[in-house]
Amino acid sequence: MKAILKAKHWQIFLILMLLSFIGNISSGDSSTFQIILDTLFLIAIVSFPLILGNELYEYVPDNVRLNYNLFLVNGVLVLLIVGVALVFGDGQHYVFSGLAALPFYYVIFAYLYVYAFPVKELKSIELGREAKIGEYAGDVVLMLMWPIGIWFIQPRINKVLSERDTIVEK
Repeated sequence: MKAILKAKHWQIFLILMLLSFIGNISSGDSSTFQIILDTLFLIAIVSFPLILGNELYEYVPDNVRLNYNLFLVNGVLVLLIVGVALVFGDGQHYVFSGLAALPFYYVIFAYLYVYAFPVKELKSIELGREAKIGEYAGDVVLMLMWPIGIWFIQPRINKVLSERDTIVEK
C-alpha cells in the first residue's frame, strides 16, 4: 500500500475517475452487475482515506497522540454501512427520527472522522506536533471534495515522504 503514498496526484485522480465512470455505467437489466460497479467506486472512495491514514501513521512524530483505533473502527463501520446500503438498499430515501437517528448521526461522524484523520496526520507530520483542528479543517474539506482535494493533498504527502527518505539516507 506504500504505492498509494508514493503515487502522483494525477495517477490517483485517474484511477478514482476511472472507477467513477465505471460506477456510472448503466447496465440495463442487470441490477446485480450495477451494484458491483457502484460498490467498486464507493469502496475505492472510502478506502483511499483509510489507506492514507494507515500508511501515514508510521510517519507521525512520537510526541503526537492520535486515536488510531477509533479511526480503524470508524473506517470498518463506514465500509460496512456503504456495503449494506448498496446491497440491501432499494434506492429509496430513508427517514430517521427519534432514537433511530442516533446511529445515523454516528455514521456521519465516522465518515467525517475517516476523512479527517489522515489529514490531521499529514499536518502533524508537517508541523512536528499535533495539529489543531483550525490548522487542518480546510484540508478536510479538500479531502471531502475528492477529485479536487487529491491535487492538493497528494503532493504534500509526496513531499513529506521524500523529506523523510532524505533524512533516513543521511
